[in-house]
Amino acid sequence: AGQFGSGGHGGGARTENCMRILIADDHELLRDVLRSYLEAEGGFAVDTVADLPAALVNIAEAAPPYDLVVLDYGMPG
Repeated sequence: AGQFGSGGHGGGARTENCMRILIADDHELLRDVLRSYLEAEGGFAVDTVADLPAALVNIAEAAPPYDLVVLDYGMPG
């Protein structure tokens, strides 16, 4: 399903107290820093993708759906 675990990092399905977030950005360092910070805070399941097509696939196939999508407005694709 989408890019979970390939080209990104999968956080798995949302639990009762866990917010599912998708970070879509073409800058790997930014994706990694945001994911690491949110996962360290706890309560977040974070997936990351590097381009718009992968983001659209993940959003369409996410079950349960994401609670938040962080999208790089200037990302190619």
